[in-house]
Amino acid sequence: FELLKEHLLATNGFSASLRWCPGCLRKQLLDVGNAYLKLVWFFADVSACGEHRLMLRESCPHCGKKPNYGRGWTAIETCPHCHGRLDKITDRDTTTCDVVAAAADLHDLVGEIAVASEPFPAGAANEYLAQLLEETWRGEREDELWKKIPRDDCIRYAHGDEPISLTAARRLAFQLEQP
Repeated sequence: FELLKEHLLATNGFSASLRWCPGCLRKQLLDVGNAYLKLVWFFADVSACGEHRLMLRESCPHCGKKPNYGRGWTAIETCPHCHGRLDKITDRDTTTCDVVAAAADLHDLVGEIAVASEPFPAGAANEYLAQLLEETWRGEREDELWKKIPRDDCIRYAHGDEPISLTAARRLAFQLEQP
């Protein structure tokens, strides 16, 4: 957990807190007999569960403390401080219908990464943007591109010196109407 925590905190697209959906923990316990953390809960842009429509929880509903990564934590579904159940849905759990909070695109991305036979190529988003810029430049249609993406952003990311963060990639994909 410590290595995962260090990695996630060092990158901009991840939450600084451990978060979970109590509905998912309950379902995991019923389906497979043990609870586990989902990768998508670590993304900062995900604030709700797409399946249960519950806002992700960061603290124990019993003692209010945040679980530490790994220290004295024997079971994901149990608070390491008070040993209360973290899979219990309470009146304080907030439901939402906000599709942005559930970030379905990130759920899809995690699913694709999980079954991919090869790693996602480094710089692929930059290369895609560079190709798009080159094509619109040759076709003298760059004004159309600037209407979707600000010129400075397009040139900056297409150049490839600056990596595209997950948040920026999601914004660019939305602006370009790409999945």
